[in-house]
Amino acid sequence: MKRSVMYTYNRGFENLVLVSVESLIQHYESPDDLQIWIFEANDSVSIVSDAISKLPELNGKPQISVSMWRHPDWTEEISNNVSNRFPSITLWRLGLPFTFTECDQILYLDADTLIYDDISKLFDLVDPNVPVAGVHDTFHYLNAAAGLNVENNENYVNSGVLVFNVQKYNECWSIDEFLKTVAEDDLGGFPDQDLVNKQFKNQIQQLPMAYNLQQNNAFLDGITNPPVKEHDRELLVEADKNVKIKHYLFPGKPNLSLISADHDKYREDWWATARLVQTLYGA
Repeated sequence: MKRSVMYTYNRGFENLVLVSVESLIQHYESPDDLQIWIFEANDSVSIVSDAISKLPELNGKPQISVSMWRHPDWTEEISNNVSNRFPSITLWRLGLPFTFTECDQILYLDADTLIYDDISKLFDLVDPNVPVAGVHDTFHYLNAAAGLNVENNENYVNSGVLVFNVQKYNECWSIDEFLKTVAEDDLGGFPDQDLVNKQFKNQIQQLPMAYNLQQNNAFLDGITNPPVKEHDRELLVEADKNVKIKHYLFPGKPNLSLISADHDKYREDWWATARLVQTLYGA
């Protein structure tokens, strides 16, 4: 089975990708080959991208390869549903499974993630009969994820960690249908996220919350709208205890400040990984 991990990022997010990839490589224990493919919006190359490509060797993981890829031609057709907050590259994640049909499974990861476990276990969790799998969007509880008639969808997932079963995904729609939807429809405030939830409503496998821990659970002590169900509260607390993938959504990215009022264990882990990369690369 051919499995790949894909990142997309804009200039300025290189260090986030670097640390995320390092954490993924650190925890990957499977002997199976793994390809990590990275797409930068402007196809630019820097000392950071050079460091990323050398991480498997520096970590002694010859079964892993890292490649920087040029953007596919179809990405140039995306001009609608873009903004400063969500540039066109945000939507690429939903088009890449059409391009790389030689893969059986693709794990998409946002740059602002930190991996705490072997991601081969995540691939194994996904039912081969579903087109995509994701983790419930925590900010849905905060009434912040209203989109294309999905605001009442309790299975609404966050798009920062998605696993695609490539064949099933391609059976459900095509690159032409995807581009037509992006060009003609208003995808709402969270374009990629609203689109994947609308397109695959009731077809998305719900993964354990530990695989996309988006919010430190201090918010559970406040008032949320709608209220957090007790069962979901238990799941969030358990996810925090056994996190597999941390997703740094709020209040800011960990690379922006050495000292922060929100400097919790996850920020400490990010900086510890960053320092390890410096040591490995000799920076």
